[in-house]
Amino acid sequence: MPDKSDTTPAPNADHTAADEVRQLVKQAEGSSLEFKTQFNSQAIASVVCALANDEGGRIIIGVEDDNHIVGVADAEAVRSKVLNLLRTQLTPAPNATASLVTLGTHQVVLIEVAPGRDRPYIFNNTIYVRKGASTQKASRGEIVQLINQLEEVPRWEAMPRLELVSDDLDASELEATREAANRQRFAALPADNHLLLEELHLMRSGALTNAAAVLFAQEVARLLPQTRMRAVRYASDANKEEIADNQFFSGHAFALLQQALNFLERNISLAASVPTKETIVRADRPAYPIAAVREALLNALVHRDYEHFEGGVMITIYPERLEIWNAGWLPEGVTVKSLREGGVSQPRNPDLAYTFMLRGLVERIGSGGPRIVSLCRQAGLPDPTWQQRAGGMLFTLSSKAEAGRSAESLNERITKFLAGTKPGYKFTLADYQQQTASEVSERRSRTDLTQMVEAGTVTKHGKGKATYYLRMES
Repeated sequence: MPDKSDTTPAPNADHTAADEVRQLVKQAEGSSLEFKTQFNSQAIASVVCALANDEGGRIIIGVEDDNHIVGVADAEAVRSKVLNLLRTQLTPAPNATASLVTLGTHQVVLIEVAPGRDRPYIFNNTIYVRKGASTQKASRGEIVQLINQLEEVPRWEAMPRLELVSDDLDASELEATREAANRQRFAALPADNHLLLEELHLMRSGALTNAAAVLFAQEVARLLPQTRMRAVRYASDANKEEIADNQFFSGHAFALLQQALNFLERNISLAASVPTKETIVRADRPAYPIAAVREALLNALVHRDYEHFEGGVMITIYPERLEIWNAGWLPEGVTVKSLREGGVSQPRNPDLAYTFMLRGLVERIGSGGPRIVSLCRQAGLPDPTWQQRAGGMLFTLSSKAEAGRSAESLNERITKFLAGTKPGYKFTLADYQQQTASEVSERRSRTDLTQMVEAGTVTKHGKGKATYYLRMES
């Protein structure tokens, strides 16, 4: 199972988090809120375990039981200890994260724990549960109840978001969805918003769902901080300190889409076309087809994994390539090849995908990849690539110059090896050397393997002597 802790952190708007923590500190401790004055691994882990076995919650380190904020010395070191604890001390690893929040002259560590989907969670061979504001060892009956809850776990997008009410939704976007669906004759959606939400499966048994929050909540980042998006343009490929533009976006999915498109249109450089007898004058056009970039961005928003706190969507523009990363591995049955060739309709978030389709933003599920490839070829660009990397999917568009260098880097030895192996082939460094007839040194062979990993043609697994590689779809 992929290690979902290895993901790109979601951007954090500290002022928003600070306001939220100040409100939490005013409350009394309860079933979903715990204060700790300092880091204690045993105490923190048992509370995280209990929250994951229940409906989730928050732990704030640096606050006394009487709501007095004392802060944490060396807060970054404490946060690192918490993250290590979350990833190594509980079984299975919970969906939780830790962040630093500044409150005046103090820094506290905020731990957010999502309701567990792999219950029961265990710490130190013990199952913990919350009873009011206390953490206790689970009784036999409570353990049986936790196990029984595993029988039917709904998709994350279909789970209720109980604190969300209809007044929290953007009424103008609901109306835009209704109008778009009726105009395109996809569906005759009801005029009543309550009925509309039920029709879209965004309200179940009277409760709005996570999908409703992602699509329409006006302050969705307050409920789901992982929905935030970051976009960066670097002035140089070599030096990541040379940042030309750096933005954080928040809002529902339609607002994120517009903010991201504005950033892309502002930052994608223009490429000059050579004058011809017919055109006479030189015309400037974007270095990448905007329609292809828009399609890739829509794919990231619709198909990303929204469940985990650490993750999101990250847009990165370099001088000669553009990358869009989204959290979440490919669903079972979907491959990089099927993404590129299309025809596989297996969205991770079908409720989100359906609403985007009604809006006319997505034509047909499973057709985006071929359309992107076609647009790139029409623009004279190399085919885009999709790679599973860092707990998510990395989409890359390359300029002609970048593509030329990439093609040169895959030397004849690598090309011959890839041509002679099939996707799914498992091999080691020694296997690679044997199949290339040991024509180069071990150091050169390691360089070859690194280039193949970076090109997305193989993936690396394990460490040290246990390291092996898997051939991917090319």
